Amino acid sequence: GVGPKEQLEKVGIPVIQDLPVGKVLYDHIYFTGLTFRTNTQHLTLNVDRLLTLSAISQYLQGNGTLTIPGGVEVLGFINTLNTSRDAVPDIELIFVNGSPGSDHGSGIRRGLRLSDETYERYRPLESGDIDTFTVNLVLLHPKSKGYMELKSDNPFQWPKFYTNFLKEEEDLETLVRGIKRVINIVDTPAMKSYGARLHNIPMRACALLGHGTDDYWRCALRTQATSMYHQTATCKMGPASDPEAVVSPQLRVYGISNLRVADVSIVPVTLSGHPAALAYMIGEKLADMIKEEWTKSS
Repeated sequence: GVGPKEQLEKVGIPVIQDLPVGKVLYDHIYFTGLTFRTNTQHLTLNVDRLLTLSAISQYLQGNGTLTIPGGVEVLGFINTLNTSRDAVPDIELIFVNGSPGSDHGSGIRRGLRLSDETYERYRPLESGDIDTFTVNLVLLHPKSKGYMELKSDNPFQWPKFYTNFLKEEEDLETLVRGIKRVINIVDTPAMKSYGARLHNIPMRACALLGHGTDDYWRCALRTQATSMYHQTATCKMGPASDPEAVVSPQLRVYGISNLRVADVSIVPVTLSGHPAALAYMIGEKLADMIKEEWTKSS
């Protein structure tokens, strides 16, 4: 095995190279608890209106509401402390047409693993007569550092992830600022013309803190924040002098011949966006490096 010696030995894997695989783990933190209602009718996504022959027929022709990718209609990137256009964003906003109750709890609820208590506030929104939208927030540059450990010597068994989400107070406060920015956006005349307003049923676990207060949102974040599944840094790229590095800038695994890593696990930090394009780029870059090395050797 290649990884932390104590981890490998703990599950009975022979140690080939002692490296800090999994000692660093970063991930985008995702908050899905900011839902709004509007005065419109039958415009937003709801399972009652989507599972119809008409909607399915439109989908098969490549149009209609079912072609909206994941219900996402708008993406935005903001810096909660600096309004300059050149500022690096710290929050991504994902505008979703609907709410966690739009599918009557059949999919979104399971995907987010919402408890019965947390989901209860969305039950009134299951009705197809109520239009809603949700602005999900992504913390782009979390300071909270996690790690992962082996569960067994079975390579097909998922390891244990310890994300340590919101361990650092700065992460919590950045998300609170992001929530307040969204509420200010929805409070503009353009949004008010649709009757947009915050869904005012509080999370039961946070209700005593006063719906809409900073303390309420801190509690809500700890209740309903989850992973965006953008994990990085478990095979961190860095110089040999870096005690957390697993691969070199050429993506070679330190101490192992003819072994490289070419995915987003090498990225030492989180990104100001989604990692798919970077994953493609890493593969292309490594292919170019290998071709260059073989060309020189021949």
